[in-house]
Amino acid sequence: MKKHIHFTYLILACSLLTCKQPDRDIPKTRPQPPIIDKVDAVVKVDTVKNLGWLKSVKVEGATEVVMDTVEKTILVTLPPNFTADNLFIDLETHPGAVYEPNSWDKLSTPNRVEVGHFRGAEPIVFDVLRPNNGHPIGKSYRVYVECTGPLTAVLTSDLMLHPSRAEPYSTVQASLELKSGVGTIPEKPGSTKRLTSKLINLGSGRPVQGLYGVPVRTFFIENTTPLNLAAEYTIELEYGEKRFVFPDIQKLKRAAPIAAPYELNNLFNALPRNQEILLSGGYFLANLNYRVKVESMFHPSQWLTAKYTNPSMLTFSLPSGMADGSYLISLYEGEYLVKSFVFNVSNDAKPKGIRSVWTESPSCVSCVLQDAPPRNLSIQKGKPVFIIPFPAILGSFYGAFDPNQRLPDLELKNGQANMVIKAKTRAGSYADATIQLYYGEYTIPTNLASGDYEARLIYEDSKNTIPFWSHIRID
Repeated sequence: MKKHIHFTYLILACSLLTCKQPDRDIPKTRPQPPIIDKVDAVVKVDTVKNLGWLKSVKVEGATEVVMDTVEKTILVTLPPNFTADNLFIDLETHPGAVYEPNSWDKLSTPNRVEVGHFRGAEPIVFDVLRPNNGHPIGKSYRVYVECTGPLTAVLTSDLMLHPSRAEPYSTVQASLELKSGVGTIPEKPGSTKRLTSKLINLGSGRPVQGLYGVPVRTFFIENTTPLNLAAEYTIELEYGEKRFVFPDIQKLKRAAPIAAPYELNNLFNALPRNQEILLSGGYFLANLNYRVKVESMFHPSQWLTAKYTNPSMLTFSLPSGMADGSYLISLYEGEYLVKSFVFNVSNDAKPKGIRSVWTESPSCVSCVLQDAPPRNLSIQKGKPVFIIPFPAILGSFYGAFDPNQRLPDLELKNGQANMVIKAKTRAGSYADATIQLYYGEYTIPTNLASGDYEARLIYEDSKNTIPFWSHIRID
């Protein structure tokens, strides 16, 4: 059954007195905005299925509200002059039923639902609950919003050219804020209208079709082959019969390049010699010079050529005569450092060594893995250093932290001192947080002499482990 709620506008008539043109420093009298009442619904309930839950709703500023108590939908129609970003739905529930707002939603109350930033977003869902022998049961209501009037929007970012692994290996993205003419998407149950975009080359007039991403409020253009960084573009949006062209001329901007070894997990796999290694990332350009620098305190540095494959892929190879060891491997675009990684190099897939070193207790272990440690790592005496061994030590899926997990000892040595430090077992969530990634906490003794030290891990079953690529400074 459907309940219809109609809202009308009361116009406040204002009489304007005839007078002389006011001076510029005296503000003009402005017409007052219309006063909008919230009109209670006329409720009819003719089936027991509708009893006990949501009784009525009302929305301030709407021209029409339709609640379907069978389909559990609320359809809100807004006038063209509705400019607020948030919409509030006042609820009237049957005795015993209650709406429980989310703890993070500061504007909602047990009698009011906030529909925030609804333009271009998915319809929101809220629940009305009632007790049931200690186990509350509820019904979910979905709110659709239709905005009448013309389509308008503003860009909130540049047109960014990003890499993509799929051909044509690039995509254009831009964030926008919808101002009018679009409510939720869909705006009604069963609606197939989509918000689409076109990037039009002002020189050739050639359009490239794109699509608006509802959850992220960003439009995407994947057919980037006809695009180039030098051309000027305009952007057009379409939603059903509505059309809007952004007034400003745009140029593409290349996103800052990124890179990572493609499908090679450096928690477990060493980089092989004399084999093609893929660097995934981008956005790479065919006319630029890409090089890889390989560095270690224990071996000579080398510059290697990285070959352009496509906008999201480069390749390079390590020479066959390169020694096994831990290396800092850095990708450069011209003189610009794109990214550095720490990798163990060996044709033995899993030589034992150090994966990562850092000096602050991590709140996110996976985040630590994304960046190489600083070149001049310095640790104060009496302070801890944290190390992930290589290959990494993982717990079982959904397994609890094991405080007795054995981790290797840390050896610090130079020409004057040699110190072995026991590990305190630590772990953090890895990947999708279903696995524990173990690492060691090693406290530097206060009686250790200051200086630069070679760092390596000592395993019970192996003495020949790879030292970390850089010395560690003890102060």
